[in-house]
Amino acid sequence: MNILLYRFSLIVRCTLLFVFLAISLSCYAKPKNERTNIASQYIKKGTSPYEYIADKLRNYKVVAIGEDHWIADHSEFLCDVLRNVGFTADTHISNLAIEFGSERDQIMADTLAFGKIWNEEYAYKILLGAPDVFGNPYKGYRDVLYTLWETNQRKPDSLKTRLVLLDPWDNPRKPEDRDENMAKNLRNLIRSKGKTIFYAGQAHTQYQTRGQQGRNNGYYYTYPSGAKYIKMCYPKDIFSINLWGGFMGSYGYLPNEETVWTLIDGGEIDKAFEMNGNTPVGFDIDAYFPLTPSQLYAGKNSGREPWAAMPDNGTPYTADLTLADYCDGIIFVKPVKDFTGMQLIDIYNDVWVATLADRIDPPPARSKEEIFRQILEWHPTCLPLKDK
Repeated sequence: MNILLYRFSLIVRCTLLFVFLAISLSCYAKPKNERTNIASQYIKKGTSPYEYIADKLRNYKVVAIGEDHWIADHSEFLCDVLRNVGFTADTHISNLAIEFGSERDQIMADTLAFGKIWNEEYAYKILLGAPDVFGNPYKGYRDVLYTLWETNQRKPDSLKTRLVLLDPWDNPRKPEDRDENMAKNLRNLIRSKGKTIFYAGQAHTQYQTRGQQGRNNGYYYTYPSGAKYIKMCYPKDIFSINLWGGFMGSYGYLPNEETVWTLIDGGEIDKAFEMNGNTPVGFDIDAYFPLTPSQLYAGKNSGREPWAAMPDNGTPYTADLTLADYCDGIIFVKPVKDFTGMQLIDIYNDVWVATLADRIDPPPARSKEEIFRQILEWHPTCLPLKDK
């Protein structure tokens, strides 16, 4: 009898040990594509991008859309938004507030947006007034201005969209000047009755606290983005959307031999879009969406160091942040491998080029040819100027 009990006890203990080991191993050996599978569940709940933006316009005063600079596909998407959204009272886009233009040119912007005839000269002057060293000689931004004007021609006065320029009157002298000015203008728009699409680079449209480290690895100097200013003041009035892209380096996208652009998180989330047939989609995220900002900006092989869990140098880039701390939703337009660089266009005149020496000493260029050569050196993914 004792032998039978001993054998039974031994069998039970072995069985429990086996079950424990099986559970432990299953928890330890999570599949490599777990983030892909989780992301796909969010994507399946999404809707078409235009329907997604229209729904947010019905419920928020400011819909922020964050682009990646120097590629054509995101500005082209904004043009398509203007063509497909805003033709009904409940989705009326009262204002298109953009990063690439200075508020000193606002009268010119109003004339351009509401004029009966397209004014290419005004469009070029607005692009020249942007804070970049050489202005913004990119076809994508010129097309945004044209599309706004063209769609206004097809709307009654009650549904027309105003063009609002967000950059400071003078070139900013502190890193936070631009975001503070964006927030100032957006606050005034929120106080009005209309709805605003805030279109800018993701560093401005995400709810970021940004920072610059002092010399010799000193304490960080931090400041909120334009969208975070608004989120702090009017938390229920803004919804931030991130346009999906690739890893973006200091001067634009970093090319990758396999994918053209270096993919975020090694492409794990891109696989989820592929599982969905690479269908354009917009969807909400929360803290459980499988991506943190440290992963977002530290793309595989990007060279960016991991973010610390408990830093002692004041850095705002901490490992506990989730992507949902930065934005509320994502729009996927097309596979990152299909992106194209922004097309350069000639927006310059000889007088403007001559002023470079007065504004920047020494000037990085002294002729139009040198300007375009320098831009392609800084942003090698852009497309060269076309021969007329």
